[in-house]
Amino acid sequence: MVKDTDISKQSHLGVDIATHIAFAVLGLMAIYFYQERLFGDTAFFVAKVIHNEALQIEHGRWILAFHEWLPFLAVKLGASIKTILILYSLAHVLFFYSLYLITRYVYNSIAAGFLLLGIQVVGMDYGYYSPGFELYYATGFMVWFAVALEHGKQSTGQYFLLTLLTYIISTSHPTTLPVLGLILVWHWYHYRWKFLKIYVLILSCMLAVFAYKQLFPTWYEILRMKDITGNLYERSFLNSTYLSGFVEVMWDRYFALVLVFFATVVYLLWKRLWMMLVVFLVAIFVIQYMNVLAYPVLEHTRYQEQCYYPIVMVVIFLLGMDFLPKLEGRQFLIGSLFWGAIIVYRIIGIYDTGHAFVDRSDTMRRLITHCQGLEGNKFKVKEENIDYLGLGTNWSYPIETMLLSKINPANKTVTICYNRDFRTGARRLLMAENEYLFRLDEAYPDKSVNPDYFELKPGYYLPLNGGVGTIPEGKELADLNKIREALELKVLDWPTKYKVGEQLFIPIELLNKGAEKLNSDRVYLGFQWIQSDTLVPIRNNKTPIELDVAKAHQQYLQVTMPKVAGTYKLKLGVIVADRYWEWLDVGAEQTVTVD
Repeated sequence: MVKDTDISKQSHLGVDIATHIAFAVLGLMAIYFYQERLFGDTAFFVAKVIHNEALQIEHGRWILAFHEWLPFLAVKLGASIKTILILYSLAHVLFFYSLYLITRYVYNSIAAGFLLLGIQVVGMDYGYYSPGFELYYATGFMVWFAVALEHGKQSTGQYFLLTLLTYIISTSHPTTLPVLGLILVWHWYHYRWKFLKIYVLILSCMLAVFAYKQLFPTWYEILRMKDITGNLYERSFLNSTYLSGFVEVMWDRYFALVLVFFATVVYLLWKRLWMMLVVFLVAIFVIQYMNVLAYPVLEHTRYQEQCYYPIVMVVIFLLGMDFLPKLEGRQFLIGSLFWGAIIVYRIIGIYDTGHAFVDRSDTMRRLITHCQGLEGNKFKVKEENIDYLGLGTNWSYPIETMLLSKINPANKTVTICYNRDFRTGARRLLMAENEYLFRLDEAYPDKSVNPDYFELKPGYYLPLNGGVGTIPEGKELADLNKIREALELKVLDWPTKYKVGEQLFIPIELLNKGAEKLNSDRVYLGFQWIQSDTLVPIRNNKTPIELDVAKAHQQYLQVTMPKVAGTYKLKLGVIVADRYWEWLDVGAEQTVTVD
């Protein structure tokens, strides 16, 4: 008969092997998606490191050095942009893997693997593609903090380590304080006052950091505090509108997190840990309320996901640190398989989300390639013309395009921003020809870029949409035949499945055989559904053309499926904005079955 102790030993070995494999998979994904993982803050920090050849520490958040050291070292060694970006993407995985090696093989904690994998994928969606965020690193250090605290030593070295970790975590973001509070209460609940000296030391450090931040806040922290205090008596999430939206977003986008939340509640009720249940719910409430004061509407965006991220650590902490490691024999095996299934489920989900980000980076690469064939380095594009893929536009676009333009070091430096960046703010309107827009309100001299990687020549931003001298031009379209004869639309890959009510993105190539450019302000890609020679009415059947087309341009055409199953003829073509919308049969068609 197999003993439970033997099952536990084998299960622990299996968990260790599975954890190493999971980290390896995350590492391979980081390399595969290295261009997609420049979304948002990630692009900002790596670009600053490259341009300044120094670590970029913002708002006294020293934890940022831990995700910048590898690209910083690569810059100092003269590595290529491609190498730097791959190493930067991989560094985020290596950080958590290093913590796993420390906590598992120095502290012998089986719980660390559960937590360190969980905080990377559970509750993560868009955030995976913007990993350069201080709260992600703070939660990694929280795992080390909790494991070291649980280890039970009371020595000078232990005091120093816990104080250092507390300082790094506390300075990373204000929302880490409720999570640290949960960890301390959890530890006290098990050991009571045995570690009073350590509690006093940690709390003193937390209070000192909080007091310092109140006395010497940065401009960003002042703005955020104004948002919170200004809305303290005006906003609440205890209303049906917010709560229904919250439930919908969580259930639709973060089902794994919801599942772990209920599993934790069931565990606390089962063990009758009433105090921990209250602290658990209060910690979630406090973090949630802090975010609602600043952002009253819950949306599925990269930024809001990151703001709400501390909830992930709260939700998975007790299950990963307190429940699963205490199981024995077959119970531990079942619990580990449950946790492993969640990790696998989320890795697959993150990979699926990556398709949208790959499409986004493909769009950037198409624009970059087009611009590299034009005069100048600086360009602006209409955000609505490239936002049809549904990810939303982002302030990091000028930084990302500059970085991606030099993946091949022989190519010309290009930076592309949105038109809206020139519609707001006097600073942008007065930008000189020897300046470039880094992001939002930050414009720098062209010569401030790192000359070992980039070169910007004096010149103003050139529009990619609605350029002068393009067809059609003017308020009236006198000759549609001219446009019809000039254009040809080719389908690069027809879909294989058509499902009722869904959306497809069909890759096409638009050819302009005329002598003049095609004005992307006045011409759109379009589709029609025809059944029994009758046009099926569907709203929003137009997809913007990303840029003015001189010769040829490839992009996606967004198609909405009919609401009723059946056999249809799908026609793809061009729609011209005259007094009325004019459909031009210049494309392709196919008879399809919609299921």
